[in-house]
Amino acid sequence: MENLIDTERLHLVTRIMTRYGEYLRNGDRIEIGIEGDPCAKYRSTDDVGGATVEGLERFDDGTIRFRAVLDHNDKVVQLTNTSLDPNKVWEIHKAYIETFSKRVHERLY
Repeated sequence: MENLIDTERLHLVTRIMTRYGEYLRNGDRIEIGIEGDPCAKYRSTDDVGGATVEGLERFDDGTIRFRAVLDHNDKVVQLTNTSLDPNKVWEIHKAYIETFSKRVHERLY
């Protein structure tokens, strides 16, 4: 496993989860893991499958916390936008990115 606090990895993980976290809502679709994360447990985010966001909470410091219900077994995992744990980082699901992007675009413009 690569170094969890490698500068490039920190930049990748925090950039993605901070950017997406700002617009994340209940019902959004995510993938556990981040494509290109050198510490990823799986070869691809496709190996993990998708999950649905529930119980999203936002805090004044920009932190978000939520539950993600995994598609393949209905297991619930607790996630944030600040974790560096390779098993708890996430990004928007590839099949949902267009829907998510449209909503973000509408909010911005």
